[in-house]
Order: sequence, then structure tokens, then C-alpha cells
Amino acid sequence: MSFRESNAEDNWLRTKELHPKAIRLHGIQGIDQIHLLCNQLSKTEFFWTIDGDNYLTKPLTFNYNDIFADLVMFQTYDPLHDNTTLLGGLKLWRTNKFINTDMSKGDFTLNATKDKQIIEETLSESRYNSSPFDAWKTSFRHCVKCMTVIFRNRSGAKNIDHYINQWKKCGEIDKLNSEWAYKGYLDAKEYSEKYDNQLDELYKINNYDWLESYFNEKHS
Repeated sequence: MSFRESNAEDNWLRTKELHPKAIRLHGIQGIDQIHLLCNQLSKTEFFWTIDGDNYLTKPLTFNYNDIFADLVMFQTYDPLHDNTTLLGGLKLWRTNKFINTDMSKGDFTLNATKDKQIIEETLSESRYNSSPFDAWKTSFRHCVKCMTVIFRNRSGAKNIDHYINQWKKCGEIDKLNSEWAYKGYLDAKEYSEKYDNQLDELYKINNYDWLESYFNEKHS
């Protein structure tokens, strides 16, 4: 699933190398819409989704008998934080099991299915820092979610402050576009304080045209 990521073509070629029958959906506006289309195209009991900035490090081989949930989330390597995370990782969905099919709660993945399963296996690298905008966008979106009601009102929400602090620490490291991830944190902090309970404003982070416009407005 790609949408203007600067490294999407390289990541797609890698996916095709490991999985020649993979299907690419590109340029579809709406995180909910592209997931619904994936589900519609699926001819099997399960389907995988790979974000456009995700580089596969292993083939997607998995024992489907181990699945008990409608969504399986895999860890991915984070190049700026130098750790593994679920943010931007691979996902394995059970076909036709969406219970929430829109962005009405601000985040699609965490609300899309009845239950979830986490696999502590790393199958990819989330190369979201390939350009200044991509690094800023990933940090900004995640921080706004963590800093506002989008995540904080969720029952059982965990490690929110830890994630925020990780993005804040990008200001102390020297890696590819780490300074832009830090600016994403700063802009998210400002935006969240201004619009904390205004859902119409908060949900703009899921519109990539708006994100590009806001980024250019802030950073010319």
C-alpha cells in the first residue's frame, strides 16, 4: 500500500522479489479505503498488508494455524530509535472481519477488528525516514495520536509517554532525517495543545494532502 513515499518503488521491488504474486495498491486517498479494497481483493482466508515505506527483510512465511485473532501485528525495525516496534509493521488480516470500516475514531488499525494478536518476530524495516517530509509525517501523526484523545481515551492504552519520549529524543541523535522527526514531535506538541478535543482538527492527520500542505506551511 503506497502513497507518495519517497522510497516506495524500492520497497515494492523488494516485495516482488520475495513474493512475485504480490499486488500493489498505489495513490489511493484514505487509509480506510485502501484497507477495504485489500479486503475486497482477497481471495483467501487471510491477507497481508505492507506499508509503502516498509522494506521486507524476510519472506512472509507463517504458520496460519497459530492465528487466533482477526488481526496479527508483527514488529518492524525502527532505524531512528534502533529498536523494534509495531508502528508501521506488517499486518496479517482475516478476510471480511472488519468491525469498523472508517476513520471515525481517528485510527484505523486499532479499531478495525474485534481482537488482535502480536507476534514478536521482525520481518521488515520501517524506512519512514527516507526523506524530510516522510520522517516528519510519521513522527507528527504518531505524536498527535499519543498526545490527544485519539490514543489516550483508549482502554488499556500502554507506553504512550514512552513513545512520545522516543520522538523527543530524535533531537539528540544524528541519523538520516532525525532532525525532521524531532520537528514532527515539536509540531505535534503545538498542534495537540491547540486542538486536543477538537476531533475534526485532529483527524486531519489522516489526510495526506493536508499533511503535505501543513508541512510546507510550517517549514517552507
